[in-house]
Amino acid sequence: MCWQISSHTCLRGILRTVLLLNAPLCTSSSQYSLKNSMPPRILGTTQSELADAAGALQRGELVAIPTETVYGLAADALSEAACAKIFTLKQRPANDPLIVHISHISQLPMVAVVSVELSSIVDALAAAFWPGPLTMVLPAAPCVPSIVTAGSQTIGVRMPRHPVACAILELAARPLAAPSANMFGSISPTQAEDVAAEFVNSDLLIIDGGRCDIGIESTVLLVEKDCLTILRRGQVTEEMLVATLSTNALDHVRVKTRALSSSGLQTKAVSSPGQFLRHYSPRTECYLVMKGGPMLPSAVRATLPARLDGFVVILDCNPALAELEPDALLRSLAGLLPEGTEPARILRAYSAPTLEAAAQSLFETLRRADRLGPACILALPPEPARGLADALLDRLFRAASGRWVE
Repeated sequence: MCWQISSHTCLRGILRTVLLLNAPLCTSSSQYSLKNSMPPRILGTTQSELADAAGALQRGELVAIPTETVYGLAADALSEAACAKIFTLKQRPANDPLIVHISHISQLPMVAVVSVELSSIVDALAAAFWPGPLTMVLPAAPCVPSIVTAGSQTIGVRMPRHPVACAILELAARPLAAPSANMFGSISPTQAEDVAAEFVNSDLLIIDGGRCDIGIESTVLLVEKDCLTILRRGQVTEEMLVATLSTNALDHVRVKTRALSSSGLQTKAVSSPGQFLRHYSPRTECYLVMKGGPMLPSAVRATLPARLDGFVVILDCNPALAELEPDALLRSLAGLLPEGTEPARILRAYSAPTLEAAAQSLFETLRRADRLGPACILALPPEPARGLADALLDRLFRAASGRWVE
């Protein structure tokens, strides 16, 4: 199921030690290793470098790896001690479960229990979407450490399609828990350099597999015998799931998408990663710009400060605005900005007028906006919020901590 790594990718195989001279995006990380003051190490994708990464994982160490969605902070999923390091380094709350990655469908019984009544559904979904950006939430196998499931009885499992992730999984010969490789609540990384900037005070090993193709996290799907529930939106949409069920004569299984909700830092386990109100967040204050606001729980209508000390970044994530000239876009938003505000700067999160292009560059552009040091970021989500556009709205809603202006 895993792809062969191309010779082009292997050109990245020169060992590079990164000395980060700029201030990191987040400096609150506790050190992963206190053995020395070495910065993160970025390796390429030669066979020897991938073998080094697999060996580190087998020894219970952490390795940041590329996937097609975002970079993941990987550890041996069946080692409680290794997975505990993920929570320590990310400063991740213990009630936020980890997603486990496997290299082949034959590994699924190692981490999940698939009953007879679920098997036809799981087989159909795996055939349609694995390897790829779909996480199935299933009953957890007894051997899975409770730290991985946040104490719940279920586990999220995915088979990535990125060739480097596949190669590392096969070399490590074990399932890997791998949440996004960033500090908890900050912007997800889509390039190796993003990971290094997040964990500047650690000696974390990072494998550089290039820019992530999809750019947002996987769809998380709770699988039950008569219902599929989307817990986290992603590239695999409700319409795609319905079509797959129909093709496989599973029309009796309903598909629903749970309303966008948010969780506080309570002790009860959340059902899926990506459920906290403040998530994917830049350091800069961020607001959604939506007429009428998002009809979502925890959405709060806000007012921009009467005075903004500096310029504003307009983060355009709506490909429908691609043909609108920058001056026209700025004029349409002029009424939002306090009088005397410095001229705004527009960053468009898409290189082509498609939702896929906006998704791939969303986090990258949000990081870029944050590095500019603006007074605030005004994010324009895609409309209408259906399918992949709904997934982008989810990320922007949480990046803005639920705040919106119009």
